[in-house]
Amino acid sequence: MTIDKTFHLPGNITDGPTAHQPYDDIATESNSLSEAHTRTEWASTLHIKEKAIYPYFGKIEYYATSDTYNNTAWQTISHGGIHTILLLPAVTLKRGDVLRIHGGCQVEATGTTNILLDLVSFRFLANITVDGGAAADVQLGHDWGYGTISRPSTAGNYTEYAWFRVGQSWVHICNNDTELITNIQYQVKIEDATNVVKIGAVSLMATVSTH
Repeated sequence: MTIDKTFHLPGNITDGPTAHQPYDDIATESNSLSEAHTRTEWASTLHIKEKAIYPYFGKIEYYATSDTYNNTAWQTISHGGIHTILLLPAVTLKRGDVLRIHGGCQVEATGTTNILLDLVSFRFLANITVDGGAAADVQLGHDWGYGTISRPSTAGNYTEYAWFRVGQSWVHICNNDTELITNIQYQVKIEDATNVVKIGAVSLMATVSTH
């Protein structure tokens, strides 16, 4: 389920249908929910450590340097060359298996104090082959967005946050006969091309538990 985001900037006037559109979208998309999304006990003691394929199979941490990112399209976090978890050997999930992913990074600075331009977003991208078909890069879950500017102390006087940590977690449940996962990438994008985000320490980890 994906609900598009709509920005209403200061000074813009919206109308009733526009304001209600996200709720209409939720109602529409809810019709596509299946048992896979709503069943109880989707993760249980069967998924805990003693049943795990690997109690922990992938972890990356990098602290040495930082780098800047200023792309309005998704861009893999790549400074230090440790942007992707390579699952070697590739992991094959079976129906009901659970993949847990956690990413985090240090946002050291952004390039704007304009509150209209400050959104920074992150997501997880996995290379997945479903039921023996063609491999494809698939976004796992939704994306996470963060504002990087504080509230003004006086009108129009915005202050840039510096050195704050962001973290994202996602649980993916295999709803196919098999899903072959070869890698996971941690990605970032900015909302406006005049902005820039500087990222320092970064970590990415994943575990798989079998049903």
